[in-house]
Amino acid sequence: ALALAGWGVWSLVLAALVGTVIQAGLGLLLVGYWPRMRFRWQLISSTWKASGSYFGGGVLFYTNSNVDLILVGRSFGASGLGLYQTARGLSDEIRARIAVPLQNVLFPAFSSVQRDIPAAQQLFLRAGRIIAAVVIPVGVLMAVLSHELVLVLYGPKWIDMVPLVAVFGIGGAIRASMGIAIPVITAWNQLVRSLRYQVVGTLLTVTSILFALPLGLKWVAVGIVLVSLYSLAPYTYALKLLQLSWWRGVRVLILPAAAATVSAGCVLLARAATEAALPGPGTALLTLGAVGVASYAATLLVIGPEYRRELLPLMRQMLKRRA
Repeated sequence: ALALAGWGVWSLVLAALVGTVIQAGLGLLLVGYWPRMRFRWQLISSTWKASGSYFGGGVLFYTNSNVDLILVGRSFGASGLGLYQTARGLSDEIRARIAVPLQNVLFPAFSSVQRDIPAAQQLFLRAGRIIAAVVIPVGVLMAVLSHELVLVLYGPKWIDMVPLVAVFGIGGAIRASMGIAIPVITAWNQLVRSLRYQVVGTLLTVTSILFALPLGLKWVAVGIVLVSLYSLAPYTYALKLLQLSWWRGVRVLILPAAAATVSAGCVLLARAATEAALPGPGTALLTLGAVGVASYAATLLVIGPEYRRELLPLMRQMLKRRA
């Protein structure tokens, strides 16, 4: 309504503010908790380590999520920042809409089975397979279809954003697929170690950005993607806590990555064969996207017997419920 009334970008700012206020109000009404003037040093002294780690992790997460925007905006101005932030926002949706909600559910799930290692292992492998099977192809197809995606969503004026979307799509898939490690480390009460991983990740992010700024926006994005490979460190430690072999943990990621690579090749071949026949970017996006999804699903079910055992019954159950 504010946008239609001519408020421009301020409609986005006020929408976020109004949404936050409404969410806070509904939360207070539903939970029934109201802040009181109560204060106990004993409670603080007994929880300072955990609460301090959570608070520090939140500060580092915010820093890690915004330091690149500050440095890019300062170096490339409003237009460069607009291209960079919009491209990064598309890939962030992979993590925000898929990986993060699952992480919030998996933390209490892992906490409930931390004394039962075999059950925790099965939970990690099954959840990891499902997450990787969803987020990796989304990121890879976003990279391969970045040209059509930008034209359909933003138009030809944003064509310079195509390489950024392609790079960030890969980075988003890497971070989201290995995000399952954080709930494991937190459930095992390794908050200080988790905080250390975040400190190192933030330092690597800042360093990569500073080195890449003179090379241009694309190389800043490449640096961010390379730093995302550091997610292997907490992922490996989570495997150690679960007493899982490195190969069993990495296999969770390799199979979807291999299937997504085959899917990307099929999309490129289909684009070359049908480029002249497809009337516009919208039709091309739908057609090539369908080719990518179909080839990915077929390849994954062929090379991954565990996916045939777990995903097919899950899909049948979902379709039965929908019917």
